[in-house]
Amino acid sequence: QVKALRDQQALAADQLRATQADANTATDKVKQAKEVAQRPSKPSGQGASVPGNALPHSKPAGDAPAYGRASYWEERYAEEAGAGESSGLDAYEWYLSYEELRPLLRDAFTRSSKTPLLMVGCGNSLLSEDMHKDGFPRIHSIDISPTVIDYMESRHPDKSALTYQCIDAQHLSK
Repeated sequence: QVKALRDQQALAADQLRATQADANTATDKVKQAKEVAQRPSKPSGQGASVPGNALPHSKPAGDAPAYGRASYWEERYAEEAGAGESSGLDAYEWYLSYEELRPLLRDAFTRSSKTPLLMVGCGNSLLSEDMHKDGFPRIHSIDISPTVIDYMESRHPDKSALTYQCIDAQHLSK
């Protein structure tokens, strides 16, 4: 009976170690996901990192910018365009780079479709350009800032498959 109890204790100890290992693995995965969400995102073709979750014009929560106002975005892009050197606006990825989003987007959309994809609130992101390079044939990007639309059109004058339009997404109709 003593041997049977020791065998049961050893089995319980093994199960406990396995459960702890599973918990540690889950904890590690959560840490990795947080690191991915917080790591800097490098704009394609750019050497400088841009924080993926830290907006360059961030303010404390009590004094948050008015992201819903067209004037906020126009002022912001005009300021950034004026502050830059001859390069104009630097590309900025608000969420993740295309490389990081690529598996999800390839699963969600057909790259051979003749129907254009609509990129709402494109800003100065390289997402549309990178998707086009990866085989998405037509992408129509919209934003409410004339400054950023002018800039993006100037970046792609020879790409009729990448179109840009200054429009408020709230005013889109069927």
